[in-house]
Amino acid sequence: MLYKLKKRRILKKGQIILTDKGFYSTLNYLIGINKYKIVPLIFPKKKPILTVLKDKIQNLLDYFDVNNPRNPIYKALGEQLFDLLPKWEDFRRKRWKIEEFFKFLEIN
Repeated sequence: MLYKLKKRRILKKGQIILTDKGFYSTLNYLIGINKYKIVPLIFPKKKPILTVLKDKIQNLLDYFDVNNPRNPIYKALGEQLFDLLPKWEDFRRKRWKIEEFFKFLEIN
């Protein structure tokens, strides 16, 4: 899905992407941050333990290179992700509106 959005130039760096429980995986967080440079806000199946997720998310090795210009990007995206994750329930209403819109399109 992210590949198609990027290919069509819809996906921009730093965007927040809301997904549902089907995408809850550490790998999906890594792909979103490292490859597409977005903030993947994935609704958790259970109450997320942020410390476990922080430990599992590892950046590319070039993240640790001081001379790498992408270093601030990774840091900013990670900070934004961990600022939003505790507040994921605030986004439930927006996610519900999106689901209802797609249900409406399927009926018509």
